[in-house]
Amino acid sequence: MRLQLIDGSWFQYSSKAGDVEAVYQALEKNSGESLRVGYAPGFSGSPLGDERHFHNVLSLQIGSQTVRSYQQIEDAWNSDNQLAVIMSKGLLVGSALLLLFSGALRFRGQ
Repeated sequence: MRLQLIDGSWFQYSSKAGDVEAVYQALEKNSGESLRVGYAPGFSGSPLGDERHFHNVLSLQIGSQTVRSYQQIEDAWNSDNQLAVIMSKGLLVGSALLLLFSGALRFRGQ
């Protein structure tokens, strides 16, 4: 989800940060309260062919309500990264087994 503040700066709330629907609903229901966005200047980028520069949201607060804290977003990113590691290991083992069995079948066929 991308959002632009009135000062013209662009931010991106990644699905990896978790609970996108709750963040969207909180932004939709905002009736003019100030929005505080936590971000790290070096943690940003632009999509290919897009001139805009997007900062990744690391925390989000509307008025006095914390929508997503830094800790919640960090935990969501870590969880997603752990899933990627598990899937990578599974693909590696699966590829090795496929190579092993395809070689054994080819050897048996000769």
